[in-house]
Amino acid sequence: MSRFILYLPECDSVMMDGVKPYVGSKKEVTWTLNNEVVHPKKYELRPATFLRNWAKKQVKLEQDRNNRPYRFSPGFPDFRYVAPKGQKKYLLIVGDGNVANSGSIVKDFDTQAEAYTLAHRSIKGLTKAFPKFGYYIFNTESREYSDRIINSGESTGGA
Repeated sequence: MSRFILYLPECDSVMMDGVKPYVGSKKEVTWTLNNEVVHPKKYELRPATFLRNWAKKQVKLEQDRNNRPYRFSPGFPDFRYVAPKGQKKYLLIVGDGNVANSGSIVKDFDTQAEAYTLAHRSIKGLTKAFPKFGYYIFNTESREYSDRIINSGESTGGA
């Protein structure tokens, strides 16, 4: 006997029965769709074999989401960031301090002075190409920005 599920393409999800997908015969699933679903036109009847491919796709989407580089928000607290093993204590971040999720890691350093030196050497070139951007030094242990180097190359001593 063939088994079927109800798929909701709008949300890329399947109808659940508690913690597992609702699976039934074509007659059962059609009855559920017609009598128990609020917006039946939004659902599609799919064979249960669709679940296997759908689950693989969900795993791949989750892996892709986890492999995306973290987008820093200079000027805003970044308490969500968790440093991977082996990463040094200070990160030099480039980004716009007024825009959330605009920052990217340039390089990691053992000391704040090393990050500060690189930022000061290259700030003029950065601000010539991107006038709104600046360098930010992020402490991975306290998860706070410890210094900000902006347009003219002056340091604020804290973000």
